[in-house]
Amino acid sequence: MTLTTSKVFKMAVAGVVIAALSGCGLPRSGPSKQQLLAGSQDRKGDALVVVIDSDVIAKTKFTKELSFDPSFRSAGSINTDVVRSGDQLLLTVYENVQAGVLGTAGVPSSINNLQVDQSGFIFVPYAGRIRAAGSTIETVRRRIETNLADQTPDPQIQLARSTGIGASVTIVGAQAQGVFQIDASSTHLSSMLARANGTRGEPETTIVKVTRGKKTGSIWLANLLTDPANDIHLRPGDRILLEADKRRYSVFGEIGTGLKTFSKPEMTLFDVIASNGGIKSTTGDPRGVFVLRNEIPRIASYFYDVPNYVESKRIMYVFNLLQPNGIFLANEFQIRDGDIVYVTEAPYSQYSKLIRTLVTPVNTIDGLANRFK
Repeated sequence: MTLTTSKVFKMAVAGVVIAALSGCGLPRSGPSKQQLLAGSQDRKGDALVVVIDSDVIAKTKFTKELSFDPSFRSAGSINTDVVRSGDQLLLTVYENVQAGVLGTAGVPSSINNLQVDQSGFIFVPYAGRIRAAGSTIETVRRRIETNLADQTPDPQIQLARSTGIGASVTIVGAQAQGVFQIDASSTHLSSMLARANGTRGEPETTIVKVTRGKKTGSIWLANLLTDPANDIHLRPGDRILLEADKRRYSVFGEIGTGLKTFSKPEMTLFDVIASNGGIKSTTGDPRGVFVLRNEIPRIASYFYDVPNYVESKRIMYVFNLLQPNGIFLANEFQIRDGDIVYVTEAPYSQYSKLIRTLVTPVNTIDGLANRFK
């Protein structure tokens, strides 16, 4: 058989292309399953490979509950009528004589922002220094009335709390953050947050922290709305912080690439796969799904069979979603802060890439060879 110049040219160029492709790896989204497993301790690596089953699911289950201290839950409602140091009072005096000590008959005299000092006293002209803190508004009103009766006949007194820091809480992270007075309508946490116009984020990913003295309790905002026991009574001086969930996980490989935020308090591997559009059907390998984690000492000690670990250990959890209960296991495996979810490329994908890579040069060879006819 005689080879034409065109055929010889095609064979020569094709040979060069194949040789070039065989000398370099085709592009991929990350390491193959075999390359990852090469980093295991069995192969002198520094990571332990753990194949997922029901027993592993049970050992790795780790739930960090957010809850309020029992002292927060057991605290009763404060008496909002009690005056406290830092309160500001509004005093109005009606006198029964034409020329009174504070005004004239029929024309009330008002003293705004009557400050309760740190010692718990207020000063009212002609009534003197009066103890206010620890007493109800009504009790303080009667004291002022009694003292003024020595200066003006039958004085009529109105007393109300205006603003101040005495019975107040501080809210940060809400739509209307600031210092808010506790009154009869806002003794509970939920009602105070409503006054601050709620949170800026989603209830399922927003944490409510309440600091009272040296204690701090935290709950998910969604749990405040669904569990009445979490709707604690507030105390003067409480500091309330609403913050977004700061936990993150990473995805890469045949599931996409990026740093992701948690969409709910507890996420599973199946949640991660679903929320990221699933495994790529044309290139992803459901038998090569990895969760890479620096496992906490308590759980790592199960798999290393060494008790009392004090340092985290690298573990590669391997999932085969094609096994009979693979999806169920993925839906039970909890994702934690800092996890890396990686889906490897299917073995046939490299062959597909090789074929696609060869098609273009061959077509180009045909075009060039035609010139030598």
